[in-house]
Amino acid sequence: MDTITQAFLGAAIGQAGFRRLGRRATAFGALCGLLPDFDVFLGIGDDWQGLVTHRGSSHSLLVLPLVAVPVGWLGWRLLGRRGDPKTWIHLAFWGLITHPLLDVCTTYGTQLLAPLSRQRFSIDAVAILDPLYTLPLIVAVLAGLRRSADIGRSIRWARAALSWGLVYLAAGWLWSQHAGAVLTERLATAGFVPVHLRTPVAPFFPMLRHGVARDADGRVAVATVVPWAPERGTLAVLPSHSSPRADTVLASEHGQTLAWFSDGLLTVDREADGTLWLYDHRYGMFTDPSWTPFRAMLPPSAPVDALQLRDPGSGGVQIDPAAELRAGWALMVGR
Repeated sequence: MDTITQAFLGAAIGQAGFRRLGRRATAFGALCGLLPDFDVFLGIGDDWQGLVTHRGSSHSLLVLPLVAVPVGWLGWRLLGRRGDPKTWIHLAFWGLITHPLLDVCTTYGTQLLAPLSRQRFSIDAVAILDPLYTLPLIVAVLAGLRRSADIGRSIRWARAALSWGLVYLAAGWLWSQHAGAVLTERLATAGFVPVHLRTPVAPFFPMLRHGVARDADGRVAVATVVPWAPERGTLAVLPSHSSPRADTVLASEHGQTLAWFSDGLLTVDREADGTLWLYDHRYGMFTDPSWTPFRAMLPPSAPVDALQLRDPGSGGVQIDPAAELRAGWALMVGR
């Protein structure tokens, strides 16, 4: 999830289970919660490298337990040597390991077994930003940091916020499973038989889902899924441009990286001037679920290694946040 959430998750762990180390345990837990995302610096100057390295070995369940030992020892050494090193290592372990476990609950994908495997794990239980998950952590931690805060009450608040987070994530995963069943039924009526299906959580509307599926022929279907009212959402089966140049792009190093990153939920579009666009359909818009801001572009006549990742809103198309919020609300209430 976002940096703020990860920091407060680590801080809440320090407050809930290690308060005997003092308030510094809260700060150290926050630092440990942030450390795995320092891998973003590995992709500076190379967006394609960033796709591979972010949520890679720094998020691995095989690597982080080993990292917890020196990090915990440094915490004990630099923060006053209160308690014993084992306690600080224990705190470092939980602060570090919960970071990728939370990231797995989002759609992006996390390489939990790196460097032995590049398999990306994700369960579509929560959006990358979700105040309903984050705000209880923030409230509990800030309340516990007050000078007048009662230690026992601070611990209870932090544990309550962490418990709420677990329940919320479990409910989000179960709701995504239900949304997947609803989407599968809708696809069947359209004659689309999915071999791979995802239901990512829609930002700011945790009851809605963006559905995306691929069939045995490589076609991709997208939809906005309203699980209690399937008729409200739009469903579209997207054509994917096929040509020797498109096939060459998909077979290139960058093309294969994007296919791996997008979990195979990728289509190719060709503009009249020959520009190729590759779309990662795990993410869609309420106003148009067939369009995604996460894409790559190859200019006309450019070599395949010139494939460029584009930021949301680039390429002449702008996202209108107000329109997206209105469309999401309309889907919620049935207008």
